[in-house]
Amino acid sequence: KALEQEPRLKELFEENDQIRELIGIGMRLEGLTRHASTHAAGVVISPQPLTEYLPLYKAPDEDTRVTQYDMKAVEQLGLLKFDFLGLKTLTVIDKAEKMVSLKRAESDEDGFLNGVFSVSRVPLDDRKTYELLSSGQTSGVFQLESSGMREILVKLQPEVFEDVIALVALYRPGPLGSGMVDDFIKRKRGTKKVEYELAELEEILKNTYGVILYQEQVMRIANKLAGFSMGEADILRKAMGKKDPELVERQKDLFLKGCRKNNIPEKKAERIFDLIAYFAGYGFNKSHSAAYALVAYQTAWLKAHYPVEFVCALLSCDMNDTDKVVRYMNECREMGISVLPPDINESGREFTVVQEDIRFGLEGIKGVGTSAIEAIIQTRREKGAFSSLIDFCSRVDLRKVNRKVIESLVMAGAFDSLGYKRAELVAMLDQTLEDGARLQKSRNMGQVSFFEDEPLRETRPGVEEWDDRVLLRHEKDALGFYITGHPLEKYSEELKRFTTCPISELGRLEDREEVTVGGIISSSKTIITKKGDRMASFVLEDLTGGVEVIVFPNLYAEKTSLIESDAPVLVEGHLDRTDAGFKLVARKLMPLTHLQASRVELRVNVSLASPDELKRVRHVLARYEGPCPLFLRLRIPAAWETVLASRVEIRPSVEMIREVEGILGKQAVHLVTAEA
Repeated sequence: KALEQEPRLKELFEENDQIRELIGIGMRLEGLTRHASTHAAGVVISPQPLTEYLPLYKAPDEDTRVTQYDMKAVEQLGLLKFDFLGLKTLTVIDKAEKMVSLKRAESDEDGFLNGVFSVSRVPLDDRKTYELLSSGQTSGVFQLESSGMREILVKLQPEVFEDVIALVALYRPGPLGSGMVDDFIKRKRGTKKVEYELAELEEILKNTYGVILYQEQVMRIANKLAGFSMGEADILRKAMGKKDPELVERQKDLFLKGCRKNNIPEKKAERIFDLIAYFAGYGFNKSHSAAYALVAYQTAWLKAHYPVEFVCALLSCDMNDTDKVVRYMNECREMGISVLPPDINESGREFTVVQEDIRFGLEGIKGVGTSAIEAIIQTRREKGAFSSLIDFCSRVDLRKVNRKVIESLVMAGAFDSLGYKRAELVAMLDQTLEDGARLQKSRNMGQVSFFEDEPLRETRPGVEEWDDRVLLRHEKDALGFYITGHPLEKYSEELKRFTTCPISELGRLEDREEVTVGGIISSSKTIITKKGDRMASFVLEDLTGGVEVIVFPNLYAEKTSLIESDAPVLVEGHLDRTDAGFKLVARKLMPLTHLQASRVELRVNVSLASPDELKRVRHVLARYEGPCPLFLRLRIPAAWETVLASRVEIRPSVEMIREVEGILGKQAVHLVTAEA
């Protein structure tokens, strides 16, 4: 192909013997199998030894045997091919089950059998679980934690397990883009009449309110109306799923022929075929959806009934993912669950449940490795709790628990319960380590002191504790986030009122989408452009996560002092998405402490908001008259579009926002800012 497209290459090929030989070799190699690869999860199953059906291959450095035929050829041979996927959520469930069993061993509540709890035994009609799902508070719930899914949950108000299966199948680009999701919700809520082309379809489509949602429904319709066998119906399903026009046309002829035999009018049969052809493009395998929905329901049940154990299991499984730990800790804060700092006498390797709180795990502290953790826990198990820093330094293996490890433990707050100030511990650390090492050496040499049974004494330097800002900064360095406090906690109401979404939800937004987020600046650096101008890059962090922000020269020159200060800020800008991720390009920077609203935007999803809901919102706004103009921003299926400025003027407040968003959903109210 290259020889045909590039005359100079062809000329070289014809005139130069070496080039001709090189390209000739290349032509013979082109298209050949380059290497033997292994499918990460694919497993082939046969009734006889596999060597009876196909050749196998063993990689030189592995014990695994793999087929020499690729997956399509294996399928054509008629062998059974499975993908076995590893799912971390199953580990979360397992950890939570063990915690629940340990804490409530004698319970006879749902899920318990002989003192052992298993979520597989809980009922599928639990009211508390459906209330949780309908509230949209599903962070950490399998498949249902994205902001888009939470919005659909609130609108759909699932009441039965079939609704959860449908949700998993609906939340995909095809159904979302086609308006199928909104149609489904309207039918479920009774604002749109459920109609069936034929009475025979009601039995098949009743659970999905007349919407053809699953591939199995396509097969059952073909079976019931056209007399297809399930094998023939599967061929129809595949043809529609692959959008093969010739195969679909052949199947249509067979479908119409079968319908004629069952006395179904031709036009009605054609209409039904066109309908299932349209929906089949979005059809989902129900058995797959049901399996995922079951895991989703089980995690929601755990969160509804045993929230402490559930979140503790989530934290333990994601303790090396700072963004997720921050998100789950924020969830704990909203649920009223305290995450206690690591403790040298209470913490295990992972997060653990302590009464109705969660204790931070030692493995989550930066610079504290596995061998150090094992040494600490083993010493504690064999010889009891630590009473002081000198007691700790004289008992643990200092070859594994070195100065850096102890300093990280101090910064993280692991020694707070022993009555020390963190600044004091750092000041006395070197001398205490030296004394501890000397005591260990004496013991090892058999030199037992007459005063061995007396409490070990240490000299405390009596230094002042660091101020909160320094203490929290050291804590964040040790853990990757704040745990005993957060500099933004006092600004939580401003963040709710003036931002469009938390930082953790930026990932769901489109490229170039306008956003407003707030937080504190960390990891700031100045960049010199090719023109010699100064610009900046920094990480903005709120209570839920962080995002890199780019500040171009004009804005940087205007806001240099604000960027270099410790003050919390509000950033307006747009998302810049690339294959490597996304950044926020700032258009405006303002101190979070000096903000006022210049106008209020009310965001309404036209396809979901009912007239009754809009009337209720109008009554709420009437009670909050004030100086700010109200703008309506209507969602008309795929994008937000500001349509009109209303004649209403209101007084924005947390109470007003809470009432309106209770009717229209989260993020329905946005305050457009101006500096005071």
